[in-house]
Amino acid sequence: MFQKEKNKKQDNKKQEITFGEIVAKLKEIYKPFWGVMAVIFFFLLVQQAIALISPYIYGKIIDGITQGRPLKEVIGLCLLSLFIFLLNDIVIHYNEDKLEIKKFDFDVKRVVAQKTLDKLLALSIGQHENQNSGVKKSIIDRGQSALTEMASTLIYQIFPMLLQIIVTVTALTIIAPILGAIIIIGLGIYIFISIYSGKIFNQEILNLQELWVSSDKKQSEYIRNASLVKINAKEREVIEDYNSNLENVNQKAKNIWLRFIKFFQLRSAISDITRIAVLIAGVYLVYQKVYTPGFLVIFLSWSSNAFDRISMLGWLQRHLTELYAAIKNYVALLELEPDIKEVENPIIIPDIQGKIEYQNVYFKYPARDEPSEITRHFNKNYFKKEGQTLKNINIVIEAGQKVAIVGHSGAGKSSLVQLLIRAYDPDKGRILIDGYDLKQLSLENYLSQLGIVPQDVVLFDNTLRYNILFGAKGEVSEEKLMKAIKMARVDTFLKDLENGLDTIIGERGVKLSGGERQRVGIARALVKDPAILIFDEATSSLDVENEALIRESIDAAAQGRTTIIIAHRLSTIKDADKIIVLEKGRVIAEGKHNQLLRVCNPYKKMINIQTIMVGNG
Repeated sequence: MFQKEKNKKQDNKKQEITFGEIVAKLKEIYKPFWGVMAVIFFFLLVQQAIALISPYIYGKIIDGITQGRPLKEVIGLCLLSLFIFLLNDIVIHYNEDKLEIKKFDFDVKRVVAQKTLDKLLALSIGQHENQNSGVKKSIIDRGQSALTEMASTLIYQIFPMLLQIIVTVTALTIIAPILGAIIIIGLGIYIFISIYSGKIFNQEILNLQELWVSSDKKQSEYIRNASLVKINAKEREVIEDYNSNLENVNQKAKNIWLRFIKFFQLRSAISDITRIAVLIAGVYLVYQKVYTPGFLVIFLSWSSNAFDRISMLGWLQRHLTELYAAIKNYVALLELEPDIKEVENPIIIPDIQGKIEYQNVYFKYPARDEPSEITRHFNKNYFKKEGQTLKNINIVIEAGQKVAIVGHSGAGKSSLVQLLIRAYDPDKGRILIDGYDLKQLSLENYLSQLGIVPQDVVLFDNTLRYNILFGAKGEVSEEKLMKAIKMARVDTFLKDLENGLDTIIGERGVKLSGGERQRVGIARALVKDPAILIFDEATSSLDVENEALIRESIDAAAQGRTTIIIAHRLSTIKDADKIIVLEKGRVIAEGKHNQLLRVCNPYKKMINIQTIMVGNG
């Protein structure tokens, strides 16, 4: 037991995203912008160089006045100062107008959003089903926002700050080595304290981010299930629970940042001490005639600019730590490898016939193992498998056959479908499509010829037309669309919609009834003209009238294609070419309805119970 826990901790440690991996990922994400960032960096360098000139001119003006220089010469310096101001404004305007806004600010957000969608759609169906949607949404939202903000922070704050400090300190050290040395020592101590405090607080802030993500998950679930909350009159209880959770997170955040402020105050003290040291040393050197008063003005102005910039480091450090924590979770998502991968040069079957074979298939679902880090919600390595869902499954479904799969809840019916759509791969055995191993097939080509109607049809908040055509590849003729609509019996309610096919059906198809949503799902599957059609408990939650309509749709849709029906209602399965009976993950019988009634007691018992329930109803 101890060794198992030890191995688990070692595995967890291996999965930890390192700082180097995050930096590498940031380089990859920001790679399209290196060119424009380099140009912006150049203009920032010019700005910082110009920023040094104005204080230098002021110092010369002071020296001109104290040394009795001609008024004309001093006025000339003043006009030169105005020219420097105007030049700086031109550089800033060009940088912002031509580079930053047009080629950087909005493009970063677009690229990050695109990369997120590309990655998520590359993951397997099973990986998405095993993720908590609230956690996923929170990590993505916070990660995308942090990446966009990180780019802006680097360009508009970090780079200018570092440039000004480097340019100013270099100039000060060259012109006045003694005063430059004082500033370098002060800056060194200031930066050391910042790095040390960051080392202390980074992990705590990462943990705090996980708490925020957890809180976002809770809020997301409450909002998604608002109707359930209100039906059960749980509004007050839910609000109190969420507020309590939020208060707990806020309190932890306050404790962290109150301790952080102490380091901030220490850094501020170092900054103030260094400024005064420079002032005293500068005044002394002026009195010793080493430097002029004007030079002291130059030096104090430059050093103040450097410390004003570095004083931002406290806020930036806190801000960057928060961004880093959000980016770390997001990078864990981007680094995740899909569970289901295609082989090189996968087989493409232009026209699948629809013969399906399960050969010695064993399978068990990955189950959550209460991961201690939010990022593990995305990684199947942090799921433990308990219990065998399917055991030694051997099934042959001929092309064009209509096959029903029945069994009690948990018998493994839907698991067969999950393997058939490659949401998961079998632990042992293989599945053949027209004699080819499913793992060797092109997933895109295969799934484009497969239609599935689940128990809960997923609908977009868009038009009915959009929802039906969503599964189709390429253009679909109006004739083909209407054929699918009639076969699915969508035409029975289409005339009642205010804008027909162009009616917005609302979030999750709220404007449609349960039976109508099922028929839209069937039409969506049929418009693909699939070789294999799957109905996964498509009638289980419908009333008798809607079930009859859906059954008509299924009978029409099954003509000329391999059809698999996961169901338990006699009316849906009795006419199947073959019925497969599952029990505890095993096939215990298969045959036609009348044959199974004679030889399979579990099937006979299921049918009898259903007959009694219908009779009593």
